[in-house]
Amino acid sequence: MPKVKCKLVAWDEVVNWAYQLSQKILESGWRPDIIVAIARGGFVPARLLCDFMDIHELLSIQIVHWGRAA
Repeated sequence: MPKVKCKLVAWDEVVNWAYQLSQKILESGWRPDIIVAIARGGFVPARLLCDFMDIHELLSIQIVHWGRAA
């Protein structure tokens, strides 16, 4: 199985990236009705986006990888 490169990310980076993304979305004029987070790593950034954009609808989904399946 191929190795996956990972990067440890500091909390400040996560907050900064979420803030920057939220500003780009707001500046585009598009306002999401809901944010969908992907479980196991995506919930916190999704929650930050909700906070920065004053969105009150947040759902999460889980994606399961079955070992050797592609």
